[in-house]
Amino acid sequence: MPRKKVSVTIFIAAFLIAIIYNSVFCRNAEVLTRWSQHIDGLFYQAIAETLVEHGIFGYNEFRPTSFRPPLYPIFLSGTYCIFGYNFFIVRIFQAIFHGLTCVFIFLIGENIFDRKTGILCALLVAFNPFLIFFSGEIGTESLFTLLVSATVYAIVKIDKEEKKTLPLVLCGIIFSAAMLTRTIFLSFLPFLLGWFYFTSEKKTAKRKVIIFFLSFFTALLPWIIRNYNVHGHLLISGTNMGHNINIGALMEGVDYAQALRKFKKISGYDYKDLENPKNKKLPASEYELQQEAINRTIEIILSDPLKWIKVRFLNAVNLWSNNWQGNYAKRFEEGKKPYIKLLSHYYYLFILSFGAAGIILALNSKRENRDFTYLILLLFFATTAGYCVFQTGKRYRVPTIDPYLSLYASYLITFLVSKAGLFREKK
Repeated sequence: MPRKKVSVTIFIAAFLIAIIYNSVFCRNAEVLTRWSQHIDGLFYQAIAETLVEHGIFGYNEFRPTSFRPPLYPIFLSGTYCIFGYNFFIVRIFQAIFHGLTCVFIFLIGENIFDRKTGILCALLVAFNPFLIFFSGEIGTESLFTLLVSATVYAIVKIDKEEKKTLPLVLCGIIFSAAMLTRTIFLSFLPFLLGWFYFTSEKKTAKRKVIIFFLSFFTALLPWIIRNYNVHGHLLISGTNMGHNINIGALMEGVDYAQALRKFKKISGYDYKDLENPKNKKLPASEYELQQEAINRTIEIILSDPLKWIKVRFLNAVNLWSNNWQGNYAKRFEEGKKPYIKLLSHYYYLFILSFGAAGIILALNSKRENRDFTYLILLLFFATTAGYCVFQTGKRYRVPTIDPYLSLYASYLITFLVSKAGLFREKK
């Protein structure tokens, strides 16, 4: 079957899976009202509404913000401008994102390994319980997963088309879009630049790095200029970094709620107060509050560096574990359907174990597979390190780790099946 037909089939299948889930299992208040059921969704919703009603990127018309990355609220506001405040329309678009993600994953698998691996991986991602679940949530997961997969596919195309400039430019722009959806992706930038340099031919290595970085920075420039106009300071990402680092440093283990209470006691204000649409004025500017949070973090680290390192390790284990807690665990069991949560446990254990074995197999195969596997390992490391320094939760793992564990799980399965002689070439 031609690649185009396979891609269309995968897209339709993944889209229908997400739509059926959203139509049958998401029969909650979000379908009929403007309000999300979790705190991040409320904040994205507030920014989107302010954009629609006042043309200001902020929690209300009095207070522009840079606390949240801009791309997801802009997507929400665009949807609301055209279709009105209808969460099911948002869910339809996020089901489309899910379908496109599966297409990119298929293309990555086909280009790096073979078509069978690509198709199997696309199916695994299409049935990923976490990605299906988040396609029905007001949150960045669906869009961010799509942009990360598009970035990885663009990197694959760069490697295949060594002398062409367009894939490099597109890769830089898409990378910037992913970072403007979730800032943590910036942690991958130095590793990607290093990978470009050391895996490319000497004649093209510097060219690749320069073109990619210029494309990335040019796409990011409007947000930097906007932040300077609002805050009077150059901010590459936004004003939430300091607070997230501070909360991460205050964590004794993986208890996020306890860290929030400590933050309020030390800072004199609630972390969530910064994003409350009812607050027309903050104790100080967002930039000043961020700098104070960074200074407090430095003091905490210097006072007991070994403890800080220990908690970072616990956060890494938490990120890669499968013990969902808190609000999202309750949502998995919503409507007395604990099998959804149970399914997610089995799914992750499968892709983690088979994916790890597939990575080891790929590292012992041809150079092209090894180089790409090093890239994915760098993505895993950057994600883990970034979230360990800030704050962590299982859902943060889903966009940057789960699809690529599925890729290597698929590679292992097709390799084993091929060795068993079940894949026979047609004469």
